[in-house]
Amino acid sequence: MPATESDDVEVVVGLVLDHPGCTAAELAELVAAKGLDPRRTNRLLQAAVRRGDVIVSQSTFWAIRDTFDGFEEI
Repeated sequence: MPATESDDVEVVVGLVLDHPGCTAAELAELVAAKGLDPRRTNRLLQAAVRRGDVIVSQSTFWAIRDTFDGFEEI
């Protein structure tokens, strides 16, 4: 993954952590506010999953992977 892509993934992971319970539409708005193309939100989330960082969509909330205790709802 190119460095820019990796940086963008970090931004999305940070947004998910900083905005507990945000919906996909809200997350796309937050991504856009950071200057990233909101149409890339799903691709960046998928990259975070492949890296093992994060993110599981469970209906209306996102979860951050906690390697010790399973998943933490946010």
